[in-house]
Amino acid sequence: MKEINHSSKTIAKGAGIVFIGIIISKLLGFLYRIIIARNSLEQYGILSLALAVIGILFTISLLGLDIGVVRYTSFFKAKQEFSKVKGIIILSAVTSLIIGTFLGLILYFFSGYISNNFFHNTKLIPVLKIAAFAIPISSLTILSLGASRAFQQIKYEVYSKNIVENILKIFLTVLFLFLGLKEIGLISAYVLAALSTLILSAYFFINKVFPLFKKIKPEFINKEILAYSFPLLFVNFLASVIFWTDSFMLGYFKDVLDIGVYNAAQPIAHLIYLFPYALITLFIPVATGLYVQNKKDEFSETFRTTTKWIFMLNLPLLLSFIFFSDEILSILFGKEYVTGSTVLIILSISYFFYYLMIASNHTLIIYKRTKLVAFNSFLGAAINILLNYLLIPIYGLTGAAVATGISFIIIALLYSLESYKITNIFPYKPVYFKIILSTMLPILFLLGAKFLFNLSNLILLLVTLSVSVLLYFISLVLTNSFEKEDLMLINSLGQKTKLKLNFLLKLISK
Repeated sequence: MKEINHSSKTIAKGAGIVFIGIIISKLLGFLYRIIIARNSLEQYGILSLALAVIGILFTISLLGLDIGVVRYTSFFKAKQEFSKVKGIIILSAVTSLIIGTFLGLILYFFSGYISNNFFHNTKLIPVLKIAAFAIPISSLTILSLGASRAFQQIKYEVYSKNIVENILKIFLTVLFLFLGLKEIGLISAYVLAALSTLILSAYFFINKVFPLFKKIKPEFINKEILAYSFPLLFVNFLASVIFWTDSFMLGYFKDVLDIGVYNAAQPIAHLIYLFPYALITLFIPVATGLYVQNKKDEFSETFRTTTKWIFMLNLPLLLSFIFFSDEILSILFGKEYVTGSTVLIILSISYFFYYLMIASNHTLIIYKRTKLVAFNSFLGAAINILLNYLLIPIYGLTGAAVATGISFIIIALLYSLESYKITNIFPYKPVYFKIILSTMLPILFLLGAKFLFNLSNLILLLVTLSVSVLLYFISLVLTNSFEKEDLMLINSLGQKTKLKLNFLLKLISK
């Protein structure tokens, strides 16, 4: 049990850093989006469409090597074979740079054709030309941050991407809008901020994370890592297709105003990934190390504990989005965005189920079942495209949300079933029923608050949500939903964040 605690403690401490970084990143990210959205719904729609194009193309440029880097760097780091670690990183960086540059050139020279024939908006042309530079930049950044993650050094990602990039993005956006640059200024701010992240992340990795990088002679295992990663190209590409198809098809069937509304609701719903991302970022290298060392019991317990934390932490967030979708959109983006409230509810529910089973997805990757992951993504993407094509012309924004939601839930169920068949690990515990029971009191409170008060004021809404979270926590204590692994998580977070949580630990223990 000592070893089990050690692995979960590693995830808990690292998750604390990631969580703080994501909180800062999301706050700054929403400020960035709010500045653009409140300035102009049309400009926000155009930028969202450009980011969708970037997202698809830079995913292709990675060739799945972003996941390969984390998996194989963790693997050979555990075996102390650092020459292979360096070979993996160099191969991945050079490959992605070449492909990313090629795709960037294609986007640059065909921006007019894409804008006129697919999205019927000439204002998009110069935006796509500038966006083309972000493709190789983003791919190299993801690889650099992935390598640092494999060394379990998450703080450098927090510094460079979550903090510096977002602050610079906001500053440059405000400056360029003040100078009257409009859409050109918005995309230029995005590209320049992304470039700063690349420079910082590369510097941190070479000088702080892996200081022996310069001294070690690389040993290349090109065939093995490419064979592993190439199926993941389709996984990542298809994941991007699933994530961006709704925006693309809204742009094709509707207009940039619909895209703007949809991309106000979608990022809020995607906050459901906040806790899972913090935990999974550390789950991958830790679980990979346990897999290499054949510590099956510890792997199983780490898998189950991580999944439970995701479920327990995401429930109050889901309830908030369901009960206060109108208020959240109105307060953050403005009343013209409230038409996306149904989108917010549908996407929140689907993301909740998808991220509940995200550890199963990464377990398949750790067990080298990348073809299964690719098949799941292909099926999900095909369903998503078909449903978007059928539903958007009839139901508009709601149709796009339903199409994406169904595809995410299908993929999540496949991950869970396949992972169970391969590992024989069932991650869900009886304590989940206690956790669900613990939501009853906060639900009653939220219903009462919504009926009695006008929660269109930000402060009042935050107070209401804070009280509901407190009631949820009290209910978790009363139903004995906390186990010893949860106590360890809270203790580890307290140590890492320097918060005094002894009273909280004593309360839960009782």
